[in-house]
Amino acid sequence: MTQIIADKYNKKVICGLQIHKNNKMEEYKYKNETYSIIGAAIEVHKELGGGFLEAVYQEALEEEFLFRKIPYQREQQLKIFYKGKELSKYYIADFVCYEKNNCGT
Repeated sequence: MTQIIADKYNKKVICGLQIHKNNKMEEYKYKNETYSIIGAAIEVHKELGGGFLEAVYQEALEEEFLFRKIPYQREQQLKIFYKGKELSKYYIADFVCYEKNNCGT
């Protein structure tokens, strides 16, 4: 199962819009969902500004997801694969939104 993942470190949303280094966007599936996630994050930043610890922004983003009725799960463990082999370590995503059964490309 693949999910749409909001990831502040990689600055991309899997199966959504991928922002490249040259600031061009490629269109993928789930464009509307991607825009709603980014819109929620922008709203949180507009409301709070900068200077708070990450936990404050996570709580505010969760409130914004609830307000916008964006389905999400908090701190979900995701498997990591290297050259087709599952690693023993896993990634913990802050939020997994719009869980989907198949991303495709």
